[in-house]
Amino acid sequence: MEKEIIEGEVREIVYYNDDNCYCVFDLDFGKNLITCVGHIPYLTAGERVRLEGLWTSHVDYGEQFKFDNFIRTIPQKVNAIRTYLASGVIPGIREATAIKMTDLFGEDTLEIIKNEPEKLTVIKGISLSKAMKMNEAFLIRQDAANTVMYFQQFGVSAKMAVKIHKKFGSLAVDLIKGNPYTLCDEISGIGFKTADRIAFQMGIALSHPGRIKSGIRHALGEAAQNGHTCYPKDALLSYCTTLLGCDMTDIENGFSDLVMSGKIVFENATDYCYLTPLYNEELSVSSRLLTLAERRNKKPSFDIDYAIEEASEGITLSEKQYEAVKCALKENIMIITGGPGTGKTTIINTILKIANNYGMTVSLAAPTGKAAKRLGEACREEAKTLHRLLGLDIISDSDEYTYTKDANDTLLSDIVIVDEVSMVDLSLMSALLKSLKKDARLILAGDSDQLPSVGAGNVLKDIIDSGIFPVITLTEVFRQAQESMIVTNAHRINSGEMPLCNLKDKDFFFMPRTIQDASGTIADLCAKRLPNTYSYNPLRDIQVLCPSRKGPTGTVSLNSILQQHLNPPSKSKKEKKYGETLFRTGDKVMQIKNNYNIPYLNIKTNEEGMGIYNGDIGIIADINTQKSVMIIEFDDEKIVEYEFAWLDELELAYALTVHKSQGCEFKAVILSVSPVAPMLSVRNLLYTAVTRAREIVVLVGSEETVAKMVSNNRETKRYSGLPLKLKRQ
Repeated sequence: MEKEIIEGEVREIVYYNDDNCYCVFDLDFGKNLITCVGHIPYLTAGERVRLEGLWTSHVDYGEQFKFDNFIRTIPQKVNAIRTYLASGVIPGIREATAIKMTDLFGEDTLEIIKNEPEKLTVIKGISLSKAMKMNEAFLIRQDAANTVMYFQQFGVSAKMAVKIHKKFGSLAVDLIKGNPYTLCDEISGIGFKTADRIAFQMGIALSHPGRIKSGIRHALGEAAQNGHTCYPKDALLSYCTTLLGCDMTDIENGFSDLVMSGKIVFENATDYCYLTPLYNEELSVSSRLLTLAERRNKKPSFDIDYAIEEASEGITLSEKQYEAVKCALKENIMIITGGPGTGKTTIINTILKIANNYGMTVSLAAPTGKAAKRLGEACREEAKTLHRLLGLDIISDSDEYTYTKDANDTLLSDIVIVDEVSMVDLSLMSALLKSLKKDARLILAGDSDQLPSVGAGNVLKDIIDSGIFPVITLTEVFRQAQESMIVTNAHRINSGEMPLCNLKDKDFFFMPRTIQDASGTIADLCAKRLPNTYSYNPLRDIQVLCPSRKGPTGTVSLNSILQQHLNPPSKSKKEKKYGETLFRTGDKVMQIKNNYNIPYLNIKTNEEGMGIYNGDIGIIADINTQKSVMIIEFDDEKIVEYEFAWLDELELAYALTVHKSQGCEFKAVILSVSPVAPMLSVRNLLYTAVTRAREIVVLVGSEETVAKMVSNNRETKRYSGLPLKLKRQ
């Protein structure tokens, strides 16, 4: 459909969102008053705008003009200027003052405010100081508008352009003209590829020093997104020559400049290159772990053996469990690792009882909301996410954050127990260690055979492999757990044995299907067979997992199919298309990145808070296209009002990748095991998927794929300098 261009004067602002500049307004268009929707920063009644877009019909609000490009002009006629100023666009000017100004200066009023503000002092009540403030406010507004219009030609959204203006002020355009790569270096949300596209349109040379240095940092950022805290120098520089299309000499010069300026770190001893923040975090984690292990705390004042016997009354601890509890009370740091059914929770509960009996304070935590909730339920004590425990604090007007708990304001707990530590990345571990008081004890529990953290680092494995810290490895599966084929098969898979499936009256099933038939079987299991047999709620109790996003049985394809089966369209359901995804009320969705700036309301406690995290799952309760918001109710009883501008942080969640499911637990897991890329046909991925289920596992696909995954114990290499730093210090 071909876009149209319309032009007119803004009559009234119906709705305006300060965060993303989305607005709904009435426009005088010829003899008609029409409703327009789109993004324009600081729009005010009385302005004249030229809009490019399409006519749409809204189910509730009728015909609208939806625009994606605009040109604005300062009002020229006296009445328009008066309306513009009376709207409160400039602090200190209201209707009465606007009338006085336009009566005196007519069509020159705005020019007077802009270039000769001292003339405003002839009006009673306007001092020179007040006139200069009006001038300053007017110029700031014009700068912001000019910045947005400048970046519009490069496809930068109004919301992002406002962010650029807030960062650089009136210098924004000139600064970016000089070096467009400042955008990806300084503005969160703008990546190297976007900056490179803008630079190309500006005619910036491929060998521009700013481009090369930003490209190198981008390459290290990509490595971090793939889990590496560092990367070998030769491999990094070789990749950058391909990425940037430049000579190695130019790349090496840019690399040297970055090292000299402190933007990246090159460690000669290991030949590893780091983004500076990750290097500093790696140093911090290694030094604090070693200090914690070497510190000589006071021994408990009570008899440890008696305390364990007292706390475990009615429970027979295994030799390893007893050793773990004793170690936790004697050492400042210890690690408990083991698969499902090996008794990690029993150990934690015993430690909690001893702590309560002898007046020690304990904090329980886990990386995700679901993991924390599960830990709290198992221990019948409050467990917090690590972000909440550490006091996540958002830096105003930015995407940056810090923690209120650190070396200057430590946690008061005598013992800190963290579960699901395999999910903890380097940055979060650094923050945790900084928060501990001098004589605190740290207990890290997790399953080292699961997939590593989504963020950079392989912290749990690095700590265990260093051989420096006490580690209790649990291998015995207890009798009650042995009754579950989920637990049995998890350990079989971990040992390189094929899972036992389809045993009578058991909980682990395999359904062989071709890649063409697998998606239909998965949909039928979700919509009919499992709900009918086990009374499961298809959205709350059943989760489809996939090794990959791509292919006919990847998450992208399956989400579309499952949406049609579990939440088909109807006249009563509102919809919103965003990119390639169609969202519908009733859809199951997942947050795919940490967003610390989203406010929420806890419907159980009626408490307000900030932050929705990567992996949080919820249901779309409502879609309000007039206000440009989506209401989502998350599993942990949080209600969130999403701006449409944030929808790139959401995905349909009927099917998830195994990586995204870490820390979660579901009553039933359906795992797609159709053929996938060799790098995803690995044992720890299958093991992680199976251990997400509490009651039922159904594998759908190829037995050959299962066999390949079981036999392939190769782990994807993650570059990390932590093991060497732990051994070297």
